[in-house]
Amino acid sequence: MTLDWFRILTDLKDRGWSLDAIAVATGIPKGTIYNYRDRACEPRHDVGERILLLWCGATGKLRAEAPVQTLQI
Repeated sequence: MTLDWFRILTDLKDRGWSLDAIAVATGIPKGTIYNYRDRACEPRHDVGERILLLWCGATGKLRAEAPVQTLQI
């Protein structure tokens, strides 16, 4: 399983976070955030942890509750 960065970023957007605001809050370049949303790439561990920390704060959920992708064969 891998984290579903599209859904994580969508959850943040649904709670009033623009992708630009996410970039500022996490220190991740805006273009990189857009790439994660578009599933063009996945963040390195340390970068993903920054996004997850913001997601946990915005949603009130635990890191273990973050959305995951299921692999389809």
